[in-house]
Amino acid sequence: MGLALGMGLGTVASASVYTEVGDAPSALSAQWVGYGVTRINGTLAVGDDGDLFRVYFATGGMLTIDTTSSWGDTDLFLFDSYGHGLQADEQSGGGTGFDARITVAIVAGDYIIGIGDYPLLAVDTDGTLWSAKYAENSLPPDDFGSLYFLHTLGGTHPSEGTYSIHLVLGPGDDIPEPASLGLLGAGLIGLGAAGRRRARAALRLASS
Repeated sequence: MGLALGMGLGTVASASVYTEVGDAPSALSAQWVGYGVTRINGTLAVGDDGDLFRVYFATGGMLTIDTTSSWGDTDLFLFDSYGHGLQADEQSGGGTGFDARITVAIVAGDYIIGIGDYPLLAVDTDGTLWSAKYAENSLPPDDFGSLYFLHTLGGTHPSEGTYSIHLVLGPGDDIPEPASLGLLGAGLIGLGAAGRRRARAALRLASS
């Protein structure tokens, strides 16, 4: 959605570390990371609202995202490829050696990970706010649409700091991709229609 911390928690297709290039956007455009990454290293500069990264997962499963930072209080967001909110966290990392933690079942595809200083807000295209403040695997508000940008409440990051995002994709229940679900639904609809046609034909035969 780390090498030493994550390998014992789950399985990944391959293991690599990605380092932020320049300053990752705080807007939906995000910085493309790619596939097979198990750790993202970055820097939150002075005046930086937050960083967004787009990561591709070739398979589904149970995704765990953990953060560590030099300032010790990161906020974390996860969105689907269209910027629709999935989960936010600010406190679940307590006692684990991490700042924040998200654990969620995913299907294969692109996901956007947002990280920033406390207290971090996600703002959608209509101005609706979603706060990670005091959150533990919280869901977005019902009226939250598609992500527009991240914003640090009450100002921006006061001093430069480094962070790491640790990604572990472990085994989980088989979760079909959305396209597969659509095909399954279409197949069931087709079967239902065929059944109704057979029933109507049987009635016509009986009445003839």
